[in-house]
Parts: sequence; structure tokens; C-alpha cells
Amino acid sequence: MNGLKKYWLQISKLGDEEKMPLSLSQRIRFSNQLSILMLGVSLMFIVIYAIRGYWRGVYLSTSLPIVAFIILSLNYFHINKFSRLLLSLALCINTLTMTLLVKITRPESITLVNFISPRFIIISSLVISLLLFTSKEAWWAWIPALFITFCGNWGFDIIHQYFQVSAKEMNVLVKNYKNIADDSLIVTIILMSIMGIYRNLTYQYEKYNEKILENSNSTNQALLKQEEELKETILAVEQSNEFEKIRNWEGEGLALLHKKVRNNFDNDILYNELLSFIIEYTRSQQGAIFMVDENNEEKELYLMAVYAWNKERFDTNKRIKWGEGLLGQCAKNVRPKYIRRIPENYTTISAGLHTLAPREMLLLPLVFHKKLYGILEVNSIEEIATYKIEFLERCAEIIASTMASLQNIISSNNILREVQILSNELTQQSTSFEKIIDDYEIEINQLKEKCAALEAKNTPENKTINQK
Repeated sequence: MNGLKKYWLQISKLGDEEKMPLSLSQRIRFSNQLSILMLGVSLMFIVIYAIRGYWRGVYLSTSLPIVAFIILSLNYFHINKFSRLLLSLALCINTLTMTLLVKITRPESITLVNFISPRFIIISSLVISLLLFTSKEAWWAWIPALFITFCGNWGFDIIHQYFQVSAKEMNVLVKNYKNIADDSLIVTIILMSIMGIYRNLTYQYEKYNEKILENSNSTNQALLKQEEELKETILAVEQSNEFEKIRNWEGEGLALLHKKVRNNFDNDILYNELLSFIIEYTRSQQGAIFMVDENNEEKELYLMAVYAWNKERFDTNKRIKWGEGLLGQCAKNVRPKYIRRIPENYTTISAGLHTLAPREMLLLPLVFHKKLYGILEVNSIEEIATYKIEFLERCAEIIASTMASLQNIISSNNILREVQILSNELTQQSTSFEKIIDDYEIEINQLKEKCAALEAKNTPENKTINQK
């Protein structure tokens, strides 16, 4: 039963589209279901006729299954107006054809019933045409309705007279037949009136439904708009929260980095501490700090600090010249380099018994006051987010300023040392000069004494005494 129900629903949906109005969708489904019923009934009659051996009836009943298949095919290809038009006329034309063929082939067995039943069956098929079309498809509904009305009242007699099988020509109670013709006209008028009222009610119902749908659509649009605005607000709040979270993360990281600088400023492990903190805080896996060799006439870089490097790359004596490799190019151009795909054989990261190959590399020049002091290298097995790159750039500025401060301190210490040496030399020289001056003063005093003695000898009294 579930399988039959499933197939019934699938065939009923032939030609039905999602964007189609509900009234049209229901009528297309009704036409499919009616075609299936027509197919089932006709097949049942074919089987009954075959069992009874009435092969003429089998031949006459084969037209309805063919029409049913044509209607379903038209609905499948979305030609639903023609399929419904064909379904409206199918019962009328089939009934008229079958009654003509029966009267032509078996005139001896014709009675009044053979004229009454087909006529009222044709008139009753008027209901199908008025049920299969919506209020907006009025012309498509009234065309088969008028055709069926004509065939059920006047066309029935005209066609029978043309094939010479009318009630009069076959001597079938012509007087009573005229009463039947009047009755069929009355029945047609009653059916047309009822279906006209039904169509008017249907039209009013569809208009009411359309109005409700319009109101619901406008309400839905307003709700959707409010939902979109709410989503935008939530997204803005989430972005603001995320931005604030990133700002707090950056601020906290920079504060901790400054603290590391203050606590280890005079220690030899300063750069290792800074590098370890940066790699762990950004959840990277590998890094290094290279410094510019100021003592060499040729510009070169040497390794200052490392984090999670393998033994093959850990060579403190190695020098990297300007423009050599990625590091040399970064130093030469003084521009950051972000490599998204590192070659597999470039470097590895040891993790217990296994090794990992980083996927991305970030090289940042350490510049302070337009002077290059070194290069910061950061390797990661995952994509380095934009906010992490901005944070690393700020860290590079702090490291560069630290390097500049340390170099200034070293330069100042060297100058102070040289000044002290010169001061000591000058002190020694001044001491020696003072000794020389003292010696010169003693000699001068001695000369003065000698001169005074000589002058005393040359006085007039001494001269007189000397003369006597």
C-alpha cells in the first residue's frame, strides 16, 4: 500500500512546479489523478470485455488509455492547458464515438436507453471542463463547456442523423425521445447554472486567498526584513566582539612582550625569551631572529635566536649575505615576505617521534627609525591569520627598538670606556708633567740661589775689600 501511495503521489505531481499558484497546482494534480482513474477504469472494462469474449468492446475501449497517457505526457512536459482541455473533451468524444459505432455495427439491438445514457453522460462531462480550469482561465473552461453543451443537446441528434442512426430512422419511440431532449436541455441549464455559481464562489475564494497571500507575503517580507536586520545586528555585534577580543589579545600580548623586555633587558637570553614568547603566544611552531652584523664591512645576517629548529638548520656560524635566499632578499628590500607554501625540504619541526613540515612562513624586517637591525622568521603548519600577522608586525617593531636601544647602550659603553682610558692616560700624562714642572722649579730655584750668590760677591763693599 505504501508503494502504491508513493507512485500515486509521484504521478499526481507531474507538471506541478513550486512557484505555481495553489489553485493551478491543485487542478493539475486533479487532472493527473482523473487521468489515472480513467486509465484504470478503461483497463478494467477491457479486461471484462476480454473475459466475456466481446472483442468489439475491447477495441472500442482502447482509446481511453491512449488519451490518458497523452494527458500525463503533456503534463510531464508542462503543457498543462492543452492536457486539461483534452481531458475535458475526452469523455464526451469517446462516449459519442462509442455510441455511434455500437449503433452502426449492431442496429438490431438498439433501444431508447442507447440514446438516453450516452446523451446524459456527455452532458454530465460538462462538470469536468468547469472544474479543471481556474478563474483566470475562464476562456479555456467555457470553450469545452460550450462544445459539450452543443454535443449533448443538438449535436448528438445532428451527428446521429448524418450517420443515419437517429431515433427516428431506427424507429425508437420518437415521441418519448423528444421529451428526453427537452429534459437533457433542462439538465444542461441546471448544471451550467450550478457550475457558474460554483465558479463565481471559486473566484471569490481565490481572490480572498490571493488577498490573504498578499498580506501574508507582505508580513513575511517585513518579517524577513526584520530577520535580515536582526542578523546584520547580530553579525555586527559578533564582529565587534571578535574585534574587541582580538584587540584585547593583541594588547595583552604586547604588554607581556614589553614585560619580557624589561625583565631580561640586560641578560644574554633576551632574544630567546622574546622569540619563545612570540611563537607560543601566536600558536606558531617554529621561528628565528637574525641580526645584521655591524662589525663586517659587507652586509650580512647571522643567527641570534631560534625556536624548535632542527640540527641541520641550527648553525650559528653561518652568515647570510644581502640578497641571498629569502632572508637575504627580505633584508635587501626591507619588505615583509609571506610565503604560503614552503617547500617540503626547506625545514621540519620535530614532534616526538615524528616530524612536521610547516606550510607557511612569515619574514618580517626589524626596522627602527628607517634602519634595519635584523629579520624575524615565523613558520607555522597552519594558515597565519591576518590579525596574527598584524600582531607579529607590532612585535617586530618592539624587537627592533630593543635592538636599537641595546646597540646604543653598547655604543655608549664603548665610548665611555674609551673616554675612561683617555682620562687615565691624560691623568698619567698630567702627573708626569707635574713632576717635570716640579723638577724644573727646583732647578730654577737653584739657579736663582746661584745668581743671588754671584750678585752678592759683586757688591761695591766687596769690591773695595778685594782691592785692599
